[in-house]
Amino acid sequence: MSSRSDARNVIPAGFLLSTFGILAVGALAYYVISRAAEAEQLVLQSAVRIATIERLQQQMLDAESTARLFLVNGAPRVRDIYKKKVGLIEDQFQHLREQVKDIGAVSQQLRELEQLVTRRFAFLEATVNLRGSDGLEAVRDGPIGPGIAQMEAVTTAIEQMKHAERSVLAERIAQRHRHTGLLEIGLFSVMALGIATIAIIFRYMDRLWKARVAAETNATHLAHHDALTGLPNRRLLDDRMAISIARAKRYGHTLAVLCLDLDGFKRVNDTFGHAAGDELLRLVASRLSAALRADDTIARLGGDEFVVALAHLTDDSYATTVAEKIIGEVSAPYDLQGQRAAIGTSVGIALYPRDGDTQEALLRNADRALYSAKSAGKGRYALAAAAS
Repeated sequence: MSSRSDARNVIPAGFLLSTFGILAVGALAYYVISRAAEAEQLVLQSAVRIATIERLQQQMLDAESTARLFLVNGAPRVRDIYKKKVGLIEDQFQHLREQVKDIGAVSQQLRELEQLVTRRFAFLEATVNLRGSDGLEAVRDGPIGPGIAQMEAVTTAIEQMKHAERSVLAERIAQRHRHTGLLEIGLFSVMALGIATIAIIFRYMDRLWKARVAAETNATHLAHHDALTGLPNRRLLDDRMAISIARAKRYGHTLAVLCLDLDGFKRVNDTFGHAAGDELLRLVASRLSAALRADDTIARLGGDEFVVALAHLTDDSYATTVAEKIIGEVSAPYDLQGQRAAIGTSVGIALYPRDGDTQEALLRNADRALYSAKSAGKGRYALAAAAS
């Protein structure tokens, strides 16, 4: 009788203990995942600040170089470029002020850096104004000023900020790992309270986490790629072109932008239907991708409009070679739902820096060249320089 009573007491106690353990695990998991998410956000914020500081450093070097170029040639256009670059530096400082407004030590470093930069560019501005009003001789005869020392001080301050941010980033990454480790310890410490139940919860959490990661990955892919063809969309094209232009400026490479649309696509779409038209677009995308190098970009902007960005060119003629190859590949017959169809394409080509030094200018001039090619009879390419 006593044994039965003890059993009846032990079973509820065990159930309550298991329930408490499960609730404890759930609370611990919720707390740790929440803290890990916060740590992840802090890691991202630190990475963004480091990137902003590096952009600021590059823009200061660009402004310094532009000012020196103006002192040499005195061209008003160069002076205007210098003014714009100084404006970009001020914008970066505004971004940094917003990013570090709640971080006392970093805010102080930023204020000190702003003071150094203000003194440096006040001296540069005075020198630029002297060059603009009195000429090169006035600059040569004037005081040299603490230019080198100022730039060294600015560079040192920036490196100190980056070092501090990297230290914070490393600590936050370590904190994220500690939270993950704490979750694992919590899970194993209560496993004895109910191995089967805990295993179910752990598996559920693991699936939930993987589903979230998969959903975020899929959302990121959809945000940067065309849903029909899987090619990069305008957003991803802009990002890659910005990187290619920056590299081209630094290393003196040529960048080519090719705009193309399909000649005869509407006829095929109307004849065979929209499903066949979608399949045709996917086949065109596949042929274009096969015709390009791995580091080139082919994007679909919508409808039957595509853009190709060719990076790291040392020879302008490569762009026309690719255009001829594209025209040949696209013009080959297609098998659509057991029926043969034929289309063509026209291509407009713009080259950096000859036809523009921004994404907008290159795309605009390539599009203008495209219409020139279509007006000339389609199934051919045209260069922006020749079309202007």
